[in-house]
Amino acid sequence: MKADTYPAPAILNEATIINACTNTQYLILNTFIMAKKNIPAKTELIVNDIRLISVDRTMKDIKSFRTALRTAESIYFPNRTRLYDLYEDVLLDGHLTGIIQKRIDEVLNKELQFISNDKEVEGMENLLQSETFIEIMREIMLSKFWGVSGLEFQPGAELDFKVIPRKHIRPEAGIISLEQSGYEGTDYNKVSNIFVIGKPRDFGLLLQCSVYAIYKKGCFADYAQYVELFGQPIRVAKYDAHDIKTKTQLKQVLDEAGSSLALMIPKQAE
Repeated sequence: MKADTYPAPAILNEATIINACTNTQYLILNTFIMAKKNIPAKTELIVNDIRLISVDRTMKDIKSFRTALRTAESIYFPNRTRLYDLYEDVLLDGHLTGIIQKRIDEVLNKELQFISNDKEVEGMENLLQSETFIEIMREIMLSKFWGVSGLEFQPGAELDFKVIPRKHIRPEAGIISLEQSGYEGTDYNKVSNIFVIGKPRDFGLLLQCSVYAIYKKGCFADYAQYVELFGQPIRVAKYDAHDIKTKTQLKQVLDEAGSSLALMIPKQAE
């Protein structure tokens, strides 16, 4: 692209959408139309009743991955809790996180316009460029990696929302559970201010990334162990097996000389 040329802004229209990333922009448009509706006030938001549990930060390996995947793929009692805990661990990989953020930024950096009857709607620019709308687009993009995202819009004059914890969303059953291991909850298809993005049996792009990230982390651990054992020269000291005093003094010298690997070998062992 030449320095004096710029990409045309994306055009959002209530009837059609013109630009790349059509699926994502459709969801953005749907979010905008939902925000225009008069959502009835509620005393309590569902997300406020959810009981959260800390992320499982225990060691994850390929066995953990297969167990989590089998639980998520269960026909009768599917549960993504273990899989999403594993995703949280996988996202500690700086390279993978950077690639994901780069893809999201490509969408967030697009200039958007809302068009009605072939004319740009005045006053919509502030909404489309607001921090809240940008966060909505971010959550939509994250659904590509996690397989699901959920938003609960708060009634009021201003566009505002809360993110529904993914471990509580059951796309297969169409519910939001209060417990991350539970199978009973609210049918989000019947609640007008809840917006869930994702399909049943879609576990996101992180599913494919997890295997390589786990192997990568294992390789780093093996290499760290190798460096710890063989990264420094091995010090070899020999002593007379019958001279206990010399052996004791030699051990003290090696202990005080540093943390490098040291071997004490009796001369008689040659």
